[in-house]
Amino acid sequence: MKTKSALYKDLVGTAIALALVAAYYVAAGDIPRSSLIGKGVGADALPRGLGFIAGILCLILLAQNLWPLLKGQYKHEDKPTPEKRRESQIKHLRAAGMLLIGIVYLWVFQLVGWPVSIFALLVATALYSGRPFSMKLLAFGAIVTVSFWLLFVVILEISMPMGILEPLTHIFS
Repeated sequence: MKTKSALYKDLVGTAIALALVAAYYVAAGDIPRSSLIGKGVGADALPRGLGFIAGILCLILLAQNLWPLLKGQYKHEDKPTPEKRRESQIKHLRAAGMLLIGIVYLWVFQLVGWPVSIFALLVATALYSGRPFSMKLLAFGAIVTVSFWLLFVVILEISMPMGILEPLTHIFS
């Protein structure tokens, strides 16, 4: 059973998520509707479908958090101990660290290109999550980066900024 403040926090988070999903769904509607199959299924079908499913999941989460509040079924809170406060601060700092990794990724993406930035993102996230630095970790980053390159650049033919690797693009063409 959750505490009342935890339920309120979950409600706020769910409301924010629902707003983001609604914005995503509306933005997905701006994708040109050229039919790929000829049966009315266009390029916007998958993004709108994902937005719809995410919206349903948000509404379920909203109901799960509203129900105990409306029924009065929640645990009353005790005053937090210094240990619990410190534990909460550590969790927030770890989340801020993950956010910082994402911001740095977005910042360096155009500068160094997607292959280097994807590799660095994968390795940095794994290290931050507590994985030890090893050749396996570097191999994981390299394999996923090459897999993304094959999927997006080779198979789907989506142009990605190469950054510092731009002089090498003629080798892979």
